[in-house]
Amino acid sequence: MARTRPHAKIHTTVMYHPKMERVIADNELFGVWVKLCLLAIDRYAARQGDSFWVSDTDLCRITNRKRIDKALFTARKLAHNSPITLSSHGHKHLIGIPNFSKKQGFEQKNSTRTPAPEHREQNTNSSIQSSPDGWIDSLVEVMPGGVRYSREEVANWVAWIRPRVVLRVGDDEGTVIRTIGSWWGRATSDAVREAGEWVKVKALGEKRATWESESDSEDDSEDYSTSALFD
Repeated sequence: MARTRPHAKIHTTVMYHPKMERVIADNELFGVWVKLCLLAIDRYAARQGDSFWVSDTDLCRITNRKRIDKALFTARKLAHNSPITLSSHGHKHLIGIPNFSKKQGFEQKNSTRTPAPEHREQNTNSSIQSSPDGWIDSLVEVMPGGVRYSREEVANWVAWIRPRVVLRVGDDEGTVIRTIGSWWGRATSDAVREAGEWVKVKALGEKRATWESESDSEDDSEDYSTSALFD
């Protein structure tokens, strides 16, 4: 059986959706909306909380504009007149499409969606291994304050800030990821440094707990062997 190529589904009900009324009436906005849905598939948005990052170049190409200010104007107009969300962080922009994975059928157990390619780095102390690689790589390109941090530094910051985000917005994964992306754009070098220290301390604590657990097990084993000799 031939493999189904990646594609985006557009439901016919979008023609009558009250939140899409102005987009449907504007051929340019509707075209941009369709392009964003296609790009969302290409960037594996369903694996990243129904959101994905685009560059200035991407945005100009999608909106058919030569200048980024004009492209942003069109993109923000679309976001204002549709459920799509847009937040800009330097030369990177986070696009959110609510319920995208559900509407594309990716939440179904029998989904035939092609998985995203995996390529994990081995040397990292971060506990963010469960997050999609592409999402962390996109955050690297944001460069808060004009500073480009390493992938490990970004991953450490995400692991450090995530519990605070969950306390603030709840545990919905899509909302958590979008909020982390928004906060990263305002991250300071002090926060990144503190996150790195936090990850190191956390890793040491986990190693110590493991060592103590193994030590206790060995002591219990020796006690049992000694008692067996003299009982």
